[in-house]
Amino acid sequence: MDLTPSKIIEKIVNSETEVSKKIEEARKKIQEEYRIKLSELEKEKQNRLMEIDKEYAEIVEKARIRASKVLKNVEQKKEKMKKNFDEYDSQIDSISRKILEKLI
Repeated sequence: MDLTPSKIIEKIVNSETEVSKKIEEARKKIQEEYRIKLSELEKEKQNRLMEIDKEYAEIVEKARIRASKVLKNVEQKKEKMKKNFDEYDSQIDSISRKILEKLI
């Protein structure tokens, strides 16, 4: 084993170069893993947003159907009340005539 100063310096430089290469490789590997994980999270986010949009659309559709049923029910009740009012109105006229006839 040659322990001359130049050989020692060469070994130190080679060791530093190897460590630098390993650090660079580790950095690249970490960056790639980070990029992959970020991509997976972005896909997961998009999938969740699509689920939320679908749920939102379902909720809106159910609300629209319920509102339509309520409006239809209200319209039916309104028509029934109008019919009853018309009947009562015609009965009032009839009762008023009978009372007037009896008074006369």
